[in-house]
Amino acid sequence: MKSEESPKLELKREITEGLKKEIITFANTDGGEILIGIEDDGTVVGLANAQNDLETVSNILRDSIKPDVLVHTSAEILKNDGTKWKK
Repeated sequence: MKSEESPKLELKREITEGLKKEIITFANTDGGEILIGIEDDGTVVGLANAQNDLETVSNILRDSIKPDVLVHTSAEILKNDGTKWKK
């Protein structure tokens, strides 16, 4: 993957407290994507426990952001086979 951060794309190596701020920023603008498990330079580092991280993101969306943005978001696990991303 060779992506760069932009106003519509945020790359995160891991889930941090700053993730909530990024979600709120996108919710208050034109939206965007946050990809977790990817360095700022686009290098895929992956996640040790993607299912657990997905649950953490879902909990942040459901419990930590008011008003509720869950209905306007989606979270999914993508797998990279080296040539393409797939669900």
